[in-house]
Amino acid sequence: MWPPENQLGIPDYALDLCRTVEARTGKPIRVTERIGAYGFDSELRVAMDRDPTHVLAYQEAYRPYRDHFLVSSCYKLLRLWDTAPEERMLPAIMGDRLPVGWHRELERGFRGSLSEEEIAGISSVLHAGVIRQVHSFPVDLRVEREIAATLPEHAGRQRAYFARQVEDLMPHFSLTAAGLAPRPVYRAVSAMNVVLGMEAAAIAGVEEPRQFRESRYRWDGEDLHRQLAEETAPGHVGDRAVTDRWALTLELRPFYLWVPWEKAVR
Repeated sequence: MWPPENQLGIPDYALDLCRTVEARTGKPIRVTERIGAYGFDSELRVAMDRDPTHVLAYQEAYRPYRDHFLVSSCYKLLRLWDTAPEERMLPAIMGDRLPVGWHRELERGFRGSLSEEEIAGISSVLHAGVIRQVHSFPVDLRVEREIAATLPEHAGRQRAYFARQVEDLMPHFSLTAAGLAPRPVYRAVSAMNVVLGMEAAAIAGVEEPRQFRESRYRWDGEDLHRQLAEETAPGHVGDRAVTDRWALTLELRPFYLWVPWEKAVR
């Protein structure tokens, strides 16, 4: 199996999860560190038919949280395989930049300071980023709740990662950040960030900073948090349902499709 048990210092309970993933899915999970620039703190790639392993990649700067990424990834894989094969779906992003109205708002904000090509690049990054966030945050937070309820020996590592997430999101609530993105994008990102702050406090006791509590989009965040709490469907099916409810609330639902997991674009 992978990982080498005596090499990486992974705790026994996480190694047990790795073994369970391999037994349940037929493939091990491989962990790799990305050196230098990398777009995300971590990313899980589910193994397709011809792939020898599932792959968890994490950014070098987030090495202290590797074990939490591994535990979370194992839970996600097991949730997917606990679902009937025909219900195992992953999201596929539609389009390569913000919708027309949002893109024009971006153009107005940068008119005269950036070229059309540069604005188009920013539009593409914002589009992919906000859709990725609405795909990841509801699932991540539901998994965090499950980890907290079923793996008490992981509580310290979970709390440390929540504290880092809250710290990382603080700059988003600055006036500078608010002026860079079109209002619908900033609203969506702010509301989802507020939920993370609320869950960090509820699950791990991480203090919710004033910037989260006083955000102009606090009400939107509280609405998303209510939707998260009200979803009763377990596992992957419930994850998809919450994702769609959040996306509808944030006007993001037209920008992705659910596709069978084995056909998802890599």
